[in-house]
Amino acid sequence: VLKLVVPEHFQRILDSIAESAATLTPWHEEYEVQIPGRGRRWIEGYSMPERLPDGGTIWHGHLNDITERKQYEQALVAARAAERANLAK
Repeated sequence: VLKLVVPEHFQRILDSIAESAATLTPWHEEYEVQIPGRGRRWIEGYSMPERLPDGGTIWHGHLNDITERKQYEQALVAARAAERANLAK
């Protein structure tokens, strides 16, 4: 999955994963990926790290495609900005 993360989100995702693994706290991030044949998509990830007896870490979680939600949020922000601009006239 990390190979799909777009460059501008990559370091933040790595840092947040490392922090979650070090502190064994829940991980949650929203970020973009580039999927071959599908383009850029927004992903929301939730996971909980668990330390194994051998010192390794296993992750329990899921990833969701939230592209439509992000598009709606962006459209709402744009509509509100346009509304404020019209009111200011």
